[in-house]
Amino acid sequence: MSQEVLLNGEQHENERPLTEYEQRQQQAMQVVYDLDDLDIFGSMVNKLAGGDVQIIQASTAFGRHISSDRGCASGSLALDFMLRGGFPNGRFHMIYGPSMAGKTTLSSRIMAMAQAFNRPVLHIDAEYAADIRYMKALGLDMNRPGYKYAQPTTGDGAFRMIKNVLSQWYDKYGVEGKGCSKPGPVIVIDSLKALTPEAFMNNDEKNPIALQARMFSLWIPAIKALVGKTNAVLIGINQVRQNPGAMFGNPETIPGGEALVFFADSILRLSRVGKAEETSWGVSMTMRINMKKMKHVNPGTVFDLQLVQGIGFDPTIDIWRMMELAGIGEGSRGWYTIRRYEGMPDLPTGLEYDKKYRFEELAVYMLPSQGEHFTSAPLYKWCFFLIQTGVIFDCIKVWEEEQKASGVIQDIGSTLTDFDFSVLLKRDDPNMKALENAKESDALRTSFRMDEFLPDEIEKRFVGQIVSCDIWENTAYSCRLERLLRPAAEDGVWKAEITWTEESEPYSENVDLGFVVYDEKKHGKL
Repeated sequence: MSQEVLLNGEQHENERPLTEYEQRQQQAMQVVYDLDDLDIFGSMVNKLAGGDVQIIQASTAFGRHISSDRGCASGSLALDFMLRGGFPNGRFHMIYGPSMAGKTTLSSRIMAMAQAFNRPVLHIDAEYAADIRYMKALGLDMNRPGYKYAQPTTGDGAFRMIKNVLSQWYDKYGVEGKGCSKPGPVIVIDSLKALTPEAFMNNDEKNPIALQARMFSLWIPAIKALVGKTNAVLIGINQVRQNPGAMFGNPETIPGGEALVFFADSILRLSRVGKAEETSWGVSMTMRINMKKMKHVNPGTVFDLQLVQGIGFDPTIDIWRMMELAGIGEGSRGWYTIRRYEGMPDLPTGLEYDKKYRFEELAVYMLPSQGEHFTSAPLYKWCFFLIQTGVIFDCIKVWEEEQKASGVIQDIGSTLTDFDFSVLLKRDDPNMKALENAKESDALRTSFRMDEFLPDEIEKRFVGQIVSCDIWENTAYSCRLERLLRPAAEDGVWKAEITWTEESEPYSENVDLGFVVYDEKKHGKL
């Protein structure tokens, strides 16, 4: 007889004893904490919050530090598609690779795209090697307002400047509890390896080992917190080194210590494939992009792009590569077709879905008119619209759901759909009924204790209002909440200064915040 595994540990009389494996499985599936334990933990954390630590709703934590737009465009449609719109705001991105791989070219295109959206740019040239003419050819205007170029002497000085800039940005545009009203600047460091520690420049030989790695370990966490608060984009260019002691595996290593790898939200490795060739656009080479680490999309994707010196990415190859990655471009034996997902807009005038074209025919719509920028090409604008508005991602998500429903594909998560953990673990939670009842009763509640709110919310809503206090035998008397009293110790209890208003001679008293009650029926709804 098959054994039914029960969450409560009960066993029917007519069933065989549980095996050791089934007992372990039963213990692993049991719920240890009940709803009261979770409420106690929540109140403990709320009491200790304040100052530099803010408690926010977990379901909105991601959106709080990531602005609603698609981030900073990279200058490549294919890369923007793989990044789901560009480099996300509020994050630290690292781009590394060997010499002549296109790292500086890509960073210049990123800054140029930021300028196209009137976004401020801070360019930190630690290598003292910026070529003004080359950057101008890539579309970067170094004389435009909002672009600042810095050449730091030390790495600590560069990070100190970034910290001050982001702090002032938050003071200017910060909204308490909601991040910043305007996304912060795009900050590009070229390169991280060239940042020299201040201790080395000052001839401080007390700790000569791993000065640069310790500098990054100290500054990157502090800078990243400000980047998240201001919705800025921090891009660090890094180099590669060879580990001479590596006997097996890849001897390539990233300089600067492990802190850069751990704190980076995304890591792109650029490499050069083949030799440079002379084309109709100019000197062209193949750039291979390996998405090594990604926190917002699936990592591990590798794709190639054509990089043209003085222009950037080959627009025709870039557009078609984006279509291939999105699944809307198909080509075979010299004929190319554009597929259509349900909900996609019409193609530019002159093009039709599911019609075969020669690549030369499509290139007419990929190239701009004489004297215009390549971003004005009809097919480029069409693809850019699909990515930046998120239309292409919504259409692919609908298509995936249809394929799953029909049984064609079976997937528990992808870069374009949210992961559902209920697919992996389906069981009845004994706390679910209690949680539903608690939500219903909470919706009908009219009386709230002050220790259920955050200190900042109490300051805004209840200070100066008439409330109640039940410090004596659960009998509530009216009083006025004057102010909050911060605990002297970190593990102390918040108190409230109240004034007894029902007394013939009102007087003030300090009581624990948990005794102060606000009743909407008695005092009115705020």
